[in-house]
Amino acid sequence: DFCLSRGLGDVYKRQGLGVAGFQVFADDANSLYNSLQITASHRLSRGLHFQAAYTFSKAIDETSTGNTSLNSAVNDQTTLKDSRGLADFDRTQRLIFNYTYELPFFARSKGMVHAVLGGWFISGITTLQSGAPFTVLDSAAGSAYGLLGTGTPTTPILNLGVDPLTHGGVESRLNAYANINAFAPAPAIGPDKSTGFGNLGRNTFRGPVQQNWDFSAGKSFAVTE
Repeated sequence: DFCLSRGLGDVYKRQGLGVAGFQVFADDANSLYNSLQITASHRLSRGLHFQAAYTFSKAIDETSTGNTSLNSAVNDQTTLKDSRGLADFDRTQRLIFNYTYELPFFARSKGMVHAVLGGWFISGITTLQSGAPFTVLDSAAGSAYGLLGTGTPTTPILNLGVDPLTHGGVESRLNAYANINAFAPAPAIGPDKSTGFGNLGRNTFRGPVQQNWDFSAGKSFAVTE
């Protein structure tokens, strides 16, 4: 348990062996997903085909990867309490729509005119979705438990009363999306200034809204004998 982890470190220190860390591999993590899903599609006689799908959801888990070669538990490795939060792939809202429109120009023409100018269409897929969750990490936290250099995610302290996110356009915040003044290093808990854990959990914040537009134009050719 938590005391055992700290106690092992004290024993190793007294024996001059340095701080010892350890990993736990277990199958007791769980996940929860709830969603509202709506799909609409329509095929018009004038050459417009349209389909849309909307999802309003929330995914919560303690780890979003099954890769045992990587540490995925946050902070104290002996409990999943600090790791429970939004899933890495959680998107509160997601709207996807695709369309194809057969251009009416020269649709009934014949010969070379139709071969060159007729049969054209445009199509596309558009995705609008909430930003991905992310965790603010403190690379110097957890040294009292031998976690430095192990790749184990550890968090800082959140300063109350300070907005942790900056505001404005996404482009203007690419290098300063989070307000570093809202966070403080994890506290020292040992006589050698070794550090403990912060009070932030996993995936506490969410990134900016994302959108993706794919567009194409093409032409249909009739193949006959």
